[in-house]
Amino acid sequence: MNKILRYYMTSIATQIIKPRFNLSKLSKRDNILNEIVTEVKKIVHLTYPTCIELIEYIGTLIENLVIKRDAIDKKQIFIDILKIVFPSITDEEINISVQAIEYLLNTKAIKKIPLLKYALHLSRELIGSFLKKGQVK
Repeated sequence: MNKILRYYMTSIATQIIKPRFNLSKLSKRDNILNEIVTEVKKIVHLTYPTCIELIEYIGTLIENLVIKRDAIDKKQIFIDILKIVFPSITDEEINISVQAIEYLLNTKAIKKIPLLKYALHLSRELIGSFLKKGQVK
């Protein structure tokens, strides 16, 4: 009986108590990193890491997934993504890619997606799911 009670107490405690400071920052960083890597790996033709379109795509994903209050270094995430997706990347290619991403940020080619677009996309998905449910038998 004690073991069952202890299990439930532990389970409830882990749901109530949230990690703070560096632990939560690392877990958010890892989640963002994994999400972006899976999206980038879906691209069929990953030939070279200095492709400007790939750099812009990764930069846009990072810009929209990383929240300012989390204080996560976007540049380091970008470098880590390149190292994961392209294991044989050289330091020179990393420097070229970092310079390209900085240029794209300075020229405002990489932007956050407006909240209105998020809302429209979500509403389309919800309406579509309701329509599909209505058509089923």
